[in-house]
Amino acid sequence: MSKLQLTLYVAGVNDEIRQQVASLGRTMDAEVGLDNWVLDVVDVLEEPEKALQGDVFATPTLVRLVPLPVLKLLGAISQSEKILSIIASDGASGAVG
Repeated sequence: MSKLQLTLYVAGVNDEIRQQVASLGRTMDAEVGLDNWVLDVVDVLEEPEKALQGDVFATPTLVRLVPLPVLKLLGAISQSEKILSIIASDGASGAVG
């Protein structure tokens, strides 16, 4: 399996987002392995051009860039195990919201 490359687009980084990212990180480390994934967090208020480049128009949005196909999950990332099951899939269903 290729290294998972993820980008999380948020409108402002606050304590809730930090906690959700930490929870997702723990789940990813446990299930996928520490060196098998990477997560970039983009604050669209600070870097709106990155959201436009990624065709992201709502937040929060989690994007799986690798492996292909690209998957976009719109909404809270608080359910880490459910998120993992979606992003670790083959992605044949396309966008998930």
